[in-house]
Amino acid sequence: MSLRAKEFELVLRLAQDAGTAVSREALMADVGDARGSEPTKTLDVHVAAVRRKLAEAGGDGPMPVIVTLRVAGYRFETT
Repeated sequence: MSLRAKEFELVLRLAQDAGTAVSREALMADVGDARGSEPTKTLDVHVAAVRRKLAEAGGDGPMPVIVTLRVAGYRFETT
């Protein structure tokens, strides 16, 4: 599976706090544009791309997923 730079940063950031909610604001601060000029929809696009790539990669073991938590943000889990 090949991830773009922002997608990799997103997965890495979420994996650091696996099982814990990470707010959209924290993700944008840690992964977003350092100047803060990226719209928050950009985060949604990156999450969707990572989800698609994880699903395509498949595999035999537990599958990591990014769960959307309404109001709270996102959580990285392995199933």
